[in-house]
Amino acid sequence: MLKVLEKDGMKETRGHYMEMIQKKNWISDAIKHPGALKSTAASEHALNPNGTIKKTWEKEKSKGTGVTAKRARLALTLKKMRHENITSQLIMKLLDELQQ
Repeated sequence: MLKVLEKDGMKETRGHYMEMIQKKNWISDAIKHPGALKSTAASEHALNPNGTIKKTWEKEKSKGTGVTAKRARLALTLKKMRHENITSQLIMKLLDELQQ
């Protein structure tokens, strides 16, 4: 369990987690072994014909407690972030077109 510290009026979690979140490029620090999840999926024959990891395999693996589970959870989270970013970009583009 992580301890919470009071620092300058803000609650801060001990360790590198808060530092990692505060950084602009925290994703590159969170991914320690790029391609490791894909190689694990390939060894378990969980790749789609186009080379992407099957979503059902990711969801199944994310329920565990090991390193592969952590990687699968991070992959699912990053996919959600990408989807939200694309959606917000589309909305902004549509609003710009309507204003013109």
